[in-house]
Order: sequence, then C-alpha cells, then structure tokens
Amino acid sequence: AAATTMAALRVAGDLRGTSVLILGCGMLGLTAAAALHDLGAALIVAVDVDPDRARRARHFGATIACMAGPGLGDQLPLLAPHGFDVALELSGSTAAAAVGLESLGIGGQLILVGAVKPVAPMAIDPEDIVRRRLVIQGVHNYLPVDLREGLGLLGRSAAPFESLIGPPHSIDRVLDAVAHAAEHGFLRALITPDRR
Repeated sequence: AAATTMAALRVAGDLRGTSVLILGCGMLGLTAAAALHDLGAALIVAVDVDPDRARRARHFGATIACMAGPGLGDQLPLLAPHGFDVALELSGSTAAAAVGLESLGIGGQLILVGAVKPVAPMAIDPEDIVRRRLVIQGVHNYLPVDLREGLGLLGRSAAPFESLIGPPHSIDRVLDAVAHAAEHGFLRALITPDRR
C-alpha cells in the first residue's frame, strides 16, 4: 500500500504547498495523508463513506476530514475555493472519481488508483477537460523507487500506522487473522511465516 501510494504521488509531481483531495481513507488513503503531510502539502482533505475512517485520517496528517455523501459537492468548494490541485481517487468508486474531477481547479490532476476491478463508467466532458486544462492519470503497481520511498515514509512518519495492523498470526492461521482484523477494525492482517 505504501509503495502504491508513493507511485501515485510521484506521478503527481512536486506537492509542496498544494491542495490535495483524498477520496477513500483505507490503507492507501491514510498512507497518502501521512505522505502528503511529510511532503509539505498545504491542504489535505480526506473523504470517506465510513465516519471512523474519515476521522482516522486526521491522525495521519489530513487537515480536514469529511464524510462522503449528499452535500459533499457543496462543501468542497468552500474548502478549496479555486479547486484542488490534485484529487487522488483511492476507493475504486466511480462516484468518488466524478467528485474528484469536479473538484479540480485549473490545471488540476485527477489520479485514479482505486479502480482495480470493473466499475461503472464515468461521463467526461471533453470541453471541460480542455478549458480547465485537466490531467487524468491512472496508476497501477509501482517502481522500485516507490517501494523505497514507501518504506522510508513508514520509518520516519509519526502517523500511527501500527494501529492499522492486527496482531501477528502464524501462516497456518490466515483465516483467523483476517477474521480478527475485520472484527476489530484493522485494515490489514499480519501473517508470520512460522507455523504453530
């Protein structure tokens, strides 16, 4: 997740002083909030349908956390009156991608990462893309440099990444680990190679 996030941020370019909208506060979104904070983004707005995930984003560096749903489209222009420089779609939701595209300012970038399986199509107005000089970029997988940057972020960040990962389970207890993570709200299960 850290490497994939860093690949998306690498594509975005220099993020110092920028306004960034994070759509989806799962592992990728929370990692993005921590990385953007580390990279010096001026405004980091994190959005999720789950209120706990949205709130959690504040602990990872988001400036503002919002709930997805009706009214979000009216709220975002108040937070970034000239539009966002970058919108990161990390949830795989077509609706989130549409919100990201609409929220961009002139010259803004929509970076799509979450749609790794078939999703509903999204309408795009070519004139709008041209007049606002928007960039739409997809990111899938990562380069070795992104893995290095992701590991570096995990090593230096004060964000509570350990709170996202359940306790270790041996490899022969994978199903127990996944069930435990889901039951206790962890975003990842930790599997060790030893057998018990």
